[in-house]
Amino acid sequence: MKSFKDTTDLAEKYYQLGMDIYYSKDNKYNARKKFDCFEKAAKLGHVEAQFQCGMMLQEGIDDVRKDTTRSLQYYVNAAKSQHADAIMKVAYFLEFGIACKQNADLSTELYSIAAHAGSVYAMLKYAECLELGLTGWQNITVAFSWYQRAANLGNFYAKKWIDDHKCSIINSSGTSIAYTLEEYNNLYLINLQRHISYDEVKTAMENGLISDVLTDDEIKTKIDQLTKVNVLLPIDSKSYFELYESVKAK
Repeated sequence: MKSFKDTTDLAEKYYQLGMDIYYSKDNKYNARKKFDCFEKAAKLGHVEAQFQCGMMLQEGIDDVRKDTTRSLQYYVNAAKSQHADAIMKVAYFLEFGIACKQNADLSTELYSIAAHAGSVYAMLKYAECLELGLTGWQNITVAFSWYQRAANLGNFYAKKWIDDHKCSIINSSGTSIAYTLEEYNNLYLINLQRHISYDEVKTAMENGLISDVLTDDEIKTKIDQLTKVNVLLPIDSKSYFELYESVKAK
């Protein structure tokens, strides 16, 4: 346990050193030095450092040479630790076949996972997939709710999309854009093959996705009922295995 703690502490120190280099007022920004620090942290298992390495290699910032194959591997490593934006990045690479075999179905599934995990860009992509029917089922109302969630988090494009489409969607659906807890579970979480959590329900209610007026005890009771009915797989049991197999270099 002590060696594990020492490794974790060292990884965090390398990551913080990389951040210090970036924000230092005394030294000119040096992308190579920052990357070297992040890479050392990443190799020690620091998830955010893995993601940062992936971004720097994807873009080829300054004297860090662009390398999409290495970038993808860093994203995959971070995604396996359920880093929301890393999952989104892997989905993007799979969508366009960047440094891997193109896989639109898995890409869409990972956009969904990343959206539920909190990635705003993934929310937009998943909403677009629902809007266009790329998920296998087209549902403009559910797409609207994801655009709404991204808008609530400050995304300008999502706000504009809602302004352009809100009236037509409400008029066509004949109802407000909100669901009961059971509907929310059926529309979102069964698709992901995992259980709904208390915190997710509270967040969905705060974002206006769930219209039920429920007490905390009622929420917990309903969650218990839903999870007993739906025996679901862990979120990463299937998707991450396929993810690993799909991102092998061409």
